[in-house]
Amino acid sequence: MSKIQDVFNQFYPSYEKEFGDRMPSYHKKVASDIMLCQTGHFGTTRISCQNCEQDYVIKNGCGNRNCGGCQKSKGDEWAEKQTKKLLPGVPYFMVTFTIPQEAHACFRANQKNCYDNLFKLSSETITVMLKNSKRLGTNNLGFFGVMHTGGRQLNYHPHIHFIVPNGGISKDGTEWLSGRQDYLFNIKAASQFFRNKIMAFLEPYLINYPELNSFRNKGWNVDVRQMGNGESSLKYLSRYLFKSVIAESNIVSMNKTTVTFKYREKDTNKKKTITVLGGEFIRRFLQLVMPKGFRKVRHYGYLSARPKKSIKEIKDLVLDHLRKLIEISNQSKTEECCPRCVKCRSHKISMVYSPLQKQELIIQKE
Repeated sequence: MSKIQDVFNQFYPSYEKEFGDRMPSYHKKVASDIMLCQTGHFGTTRISCQNCEQDYVIKNGCGNRNCGGCQKSKGDEWAEKQTKKLLPGVPYFMVTFTIPQEAHACFRANQKNCYDNLFKLSSETITVMLKNSKRLGTNNLGFFGVMHTGGRQLNYHPHIHFIVPNGGISKDGTEWLSGRQDYLFNIKAASQFFRNKIMAFLEPYLINYPELNSFRNKGWNVDVRQMGNGESSLKYLSRYLFKSVIAESNIVSMNKTTVTFKYREKDTNKKKTITVLGGEFIRRFLQLVMPKGFRKVRHYGYLSARPKKSIKEIKDLVLDHLRKLIEISNQSKTEECCPRCVKCRSHKISMVYSPLQKQELIIQKE
């Protein structure tokens, strides 16, 4: 029996008795599945050993995506699958969209619609920023987003992490367009665009949630971070994607009235513990459960289910682009440019970077 199952067995019956008439049905289903997981309620599987001819009976799990015991191996499998889609030599960024705390009440009460539009408008923001002629100049992109609903202390904190390669396919589909290694797009411009879009969507909710009016010109922040070749971001997301809202190892202890669990402080990354009443732990846990059928991982562009080009075709475009950069670099190595020569300085100079060589190449003339 898992620790989370122990907590639910002890504290959920009294919690449901007090709040059951206000609980959504899918919360009750999650709690029921966790308490009945591997108890024999979902049947058993008989395994026979061909060597010793001994039979083993295993009690089946519930299969609920919020049950940590039933999702253990899926994170590694997902990360391995996504790693195969990473493009060689392309810089990756993690773009995170968060909502202000004052909007939590609205989002919590209207989860399905608000979560769907959070995905829609944040992905639209990325596309609009990158199709700008000063950036990639194309909307033929490929990225994916993963939604999290909670913070480190099981507090309600909806946000989406997008893994975005800084590159795209030309409009005619024949060329790979590469972006900078150290810059994706203007964060302030992205935040403003996202804020305008999300506030337009929330307009009908202002009657019931007037506090949203104070965030027409602030909040709704966008954060962009470099993630190298993208592998580290996949490992980070896989640890949280296929598990319960809290890891079994984070539950330190429980007694007749309280549950103690550990977490890492955001700024210092130091381990700390927090103790809450058993009913409060159940409340925090269930508020982070997503609506039934909600897709918390969404793919866009050439990473979607039916892309115009396969990953293999896109990788070929990327490699062809890198080969051209190397050829240009090799040609420029034979040219010399004196920093004091007026003729040389009349040319516009730019740096070319080849991820294959993993070094800065000689400057080229444009």
